Amino acid sequence: MLENAEVSEALEIVERAAFNDTEMRMYDKFWDSISSYRTLMYALKKEMQQKTMQAEKMVSQAEEKVSQAEKQVIQAEQKAEQAEQKAKQAEQKMKQEKINTAYRLKAKNVMTTAEIAEITGLTLEEINAL
Repeated sequence: MLENAEVSEALEIVERAAFNDTEMRMYDKFWDSISSYRTLMYALKKEMQQKTMQAEKMVSQAEEKVSQAEKQVIQAEQKAEQAEQKAKQAEQKMKQEKINTAYRLKAKNVMTTAEIAEITGLTLEEINAL
């Protein structure tokens, strides 16, 4: 019979009716503490949910910043590579201009190989190979 909700509730009412003043105060105090506990647990759960959402948002923002930083690193590496390629091209162009100058000077036969090497910065072997 106690499994029946209505019977169980009726039995509880009968038991409460038999309480004296002290027992009734203790009974009320018990349910007040249960109510306070539930209210506190609800508030804590809500606060934990808010904190969790804030933490997840912060993690998401941090991940976005990391992603942006990674993109910037890739861009910087690409720019550095391009600058390095330009520097190599400029160096090759300068070397070719020195070779062209040395070739023209050698062809005119107005200077010695040593003088051409001194002016162009090329080695004697490079000038003799022209």
